[in-house]
Amino acid sequence: MRSGPVLALCLLGAGLGGCAVTSEQPLFALDQAPRHPLKDGLWAMTGPGCDVRPSPVGQALPECVGETMIIAGGRMTWDLVGSPGGPIGPEQLKQIAGTIPQGGAFVLVDGDPDILETSSDPPKTGPAPARPMAGYMSLRSLEQDASGRIVRGVLWMTPCPDKPGQPGFKTAAALPQPAAVCLAETQDAVRTQAPHMKPFLSFFVTWVR
Repeated sequence: MRSGPVLALCLLGAGLGGCAVTSEQPLFALDQAPRHPLKDGLWAMTGPGCDVRPSPVGQALPECVGETMIIAGGRMTWDLVGSPGGPIGPEQLKQIAGTIPQGGAFVLVDGDPDILETSSDPPKTGPAPARPMAGYMSLRSLEQDASGRIVRGVLWMTPCPDKPGQPGFKTAAALPQPAAVCLAETQDAVRTQAPHMKPFLSFFVTWVR
């Protein structure tokens, strides 16, 4: 498990292409509320050993926080942080700011684990993706508040199948993008991949305020 700008950049790439399971259109219904929704507010994305707790407005977050995101009204907005000595430094982050999506709408789907279906906004200055796509992340709840809202969990990119030809996915020959991208065609295909976690591509998410 790790946290860092590379993860957020990968998650926010056009339609999450190449980093996680995608689909050419949303596969899950918007009208079915999850049993345990994500609590609105500021969230911190961290690796193991980084102690993040709820804190009041104005209190600085620990330096070990990799990125932050704001969840409100069915949308996620991401704040990418470039760290000195990290894979992407602050100056590099400035150069690419605006060329990648900074958030988008999401739907949380009950499961084991839960599934986050995301629809990224087009980048502000970079080229828009050839077609809008939905991307998928997996979320395992670790803590809920008194109202049953998730306030802490483990989040990871729902990975593509290790072998081609898995039912519910388009074959490589039919893909409009490079073969590294996998397109799910059914809900069951996404659910099948959701429990799988690739090394170093997961992180804690914690509600802060």
